[in-house]
Amino acid sequence: MGKFKVKSPALKSNTGKAWEAEKIGEELVKLKFKIKLPKTTFRKGMKQNFLRRVFDAKNVLKDDKAINRIYRASHKKQDELFSTALTRELIKGVFGQNGNKVFNAAEMDKWNELIDIVSSARIPTEYSGNATMQHPANRAKALFVDPYDTASEHSKLDTERRRYVEAAMQKEVDSGVSDRVVVVTMGVRASIEFTLNYFTAPITASNILRYTRNSGNPLTDSQLQGQIASREKMKILYEELGGVLRTLTKPETQRESWTRLWGINRSAKGEALTVPPSPRRGPIAFYMSWSS
Repeated sequence: MGKFKVKSPALKSNTGKAWEAEKIGEELVKLKFKIKLPKTTFRKGMKQNFLRRVFDAKNVLKDDKAINRIYRASHKKQDELFSTALTRELIKGVFGQNGNKVFNAAEMDKWNELIDIVSSARIPTEYSGNATMQHPANRAKALFVDPYDTASEHSKLDTERRRYVEAAMQKEVDSGVSDRVVVVTMGVRASIEFTLNYFTAPITASNILRYTRNSGNPLTDSQLQGQIASREKMKILYEELGGVLRTLTKPETQRESWTRLWGINRSAKGEALTVPPSPRRGPIAFYMSWSS
């Protein structure tokens, strides 16, 4: 197993705060629900109605630790693409001052459904990583590299992802968009873009697999197929939210889709570029089940 040489850019240390999300939430209060919420596919393991569980008996938001715990428990052992901190700060911006009393029942139903879409953007922790980073996960189950060795790399990328998502939502607010659904779904799309382009690689890619602890496994291995399927499910969500994937430059077989290079596109300054996720890969159909 060789050493992968691409590294993420240096970033300032992560304070744990989702810097702009609360302010964006405050802006969302001023907007309306105008368009229909998109119909999306939820994995069966996900508990819906997250938002309804974070208010206390007085309809006021619970404390930060409780919100974090409830969000993570909505689907355990997952990398939340739209992070726990981002989600918490966003809903604090929306509901922090007045709880849920400022919205009528119909609006609260829409908020609940919209935040469930946010929560649905998840990949199992053992499947989340690349040749130089493994999301914190069960050490024995982690597919890419030892998560104990790459904690700082994960922290850098996690911080960069949050900034990328906040910037995407702020751009919509600054453009004068008047619909809450547009702002939030663009944030979810951004979380998928960054994750699939820079954070979580397809483990079967020819420039990734040989650097991982699974380098000796066949491409049809159940764990490898499950991993690439987890990324493809996020591409489905991206398309359900109105996103359009990059297109193939030439036809490929199913096996060629597994081994297609994972490209890390960045600017000359090392900044993440705003580009859609790569074209679909073709995992064995069995692994595309939504039951997990």
